[in-house]
Amino acid sequence: MLQLSVPQLPDEQTLPNVALAAHALAYVIIANRRFTDLFQWGQRSVRLSLAAEIQHRLLPGSSTCEGGQFTVAAWPEPSGDIAGDTFDFAIDRDTLHVSITDAMGHAINASMLGPSSSALRNARRAGVDLGEQARLANAGLGVTHPAATSRRSRRVRRVGG
Repeated sequence: MLQLSVPQLPDEQTLPNVALAAHALAYVIIANRRFTDLFQWGQRSVRLSLAAEIQHRLLPGSSTCEGGQFTVAAWPEPSGDIAGDTFDFAIDRDTLHVSITDAMGHAINASMLGPSSSALRNARRAGVDLGEQARLANAGLGVTHPAATSRRSRRVRRVGG
């Protein structure tokens, strides 16, 4: 949002000039927001915990996704002290992909489970089906939390023979 105060009622040429300048400013912000913390400071109303900072980096670049027949909007709350809970969404030609993950626990350990959302995103972008996305996300968790996935694997092996 851009707010502009002018000393008098703008003439017909001023409004298109302001619109053009606002459009250019929007491009500057979008292109440079990842290179500075200035925009983050302006958006935050609370200080983030370290776990929440990790989680926010794993979230989609936008908190809203819109298509012709739907709007999806999401935001973690309390945004300053989350850990382990992530979401992601994307649109391809005829499908809306949505993932919501809820890690067990809180603080840093739970936020370290967040890369499962990155594994889901990576698999989705590779074009694999939903079952394979889940398998790859589980494999990704195994890299950072081998004890959790090895216990599950032992149970599966015992049941399977």
